Amino acid sequence: MDALVLTGLALLAAFTLGGAQEPAVNTGTLLDEMADLDRLARWPAPPYRTIQFSSYDRRSTTPEAPGWFSNADGFGGEPIPGFLKVLREPGDGKDGLYSVADVRGPGAIVRGWSAGMGGKLRVTLDPDGEGGGLLIWDGKADDFLCRRSSTLLKEAGLVLDDLDAFRQEDADYLPIPFARGLKVTYEGPLNALHFYHLQVRLYPEGTHVRSFDRSRDLKEFEGKLRAAIAGLSRPSAGTEGEKVALEGTIEPGKSWVGPGRRLDRAPYVSSNCASSPNHSMPLCEAASCA
Repeated sequence: MDALVLTGLALLAAFTLGGAQEPAVNTGTLLDEMADLDRLARWPAPPYRTIQFSSYDRRSTTPEAPGWFSNADGFGGEPIPGFLKVLREPGDGKDGLYSVADVRGPGAIVRGWSAGMGGKLRVTLDPDGEGGGLLIWDGKADDFLCRRSSTLLKEAGLVLDDLDAFRQEDADYLPIPFARGLKVTYEGPLNALHFYHLQVRLYPEGTHVRSFDRSRDLKEFEGKLRAAIAGLSRPSAGTEGEKVALEGTIEPGKSWVGPGRRLDRAPYVSSNCASSPNHSMPLCEAASCA
């Protein structure tokens, strides 16, 4: 009897600990990555590959085929719609419905971009094939692709130093993780601008990812948001190291070996290095002038 009780308790403890295990990827871990330059020198864990969905001209397939240089990629009126699939042809007073992205398995949206895209974008995480899933966006297409961070941060009621820290010109990098899949559709006119990029990370099957929850994630990870914003908008200059003054001449096509280090001729010289007409140059007060 005692053995049965102990076995039961052990199983309960294992189940409880397993259930409490943190996901390998969530909104917080992706925010941590955004300002962590040290990670660039390490193999990512968990590993991932990145793919991109875009409005490229579908006539451009391979360099050997006709149409390789075709460039009708979102201006409107393309001979082939720049989407994965036509889900509903335009007609009866309705715009067409098109598949932008369809992903199976764990991953994360890591970048969106558009130079102009009217119409409506619907973004569903973990779709079940029957119209279900977690709908996180049903609104203006370019607002999601270019400005989702400021839109979602304002919606969460967060007062932050810089609501645009996750944005560049026409692009937005606020990460959106998903556990089992992603479905993005566009509804709009094909004769209007619809430029888009959507970059997505794909993690190996079985990777534990917690899907983005629009109602709670940004509040829950407010501290990580603030740290990421600080790192992106006010990056540290790094650790102060020892400055070593080096002098030498690098002739065209040659290398120069200094004390304890090797400086190869770079294809260009940075603005803080003076160069002479024959490409000989004084070396900067640093390890190299790349």
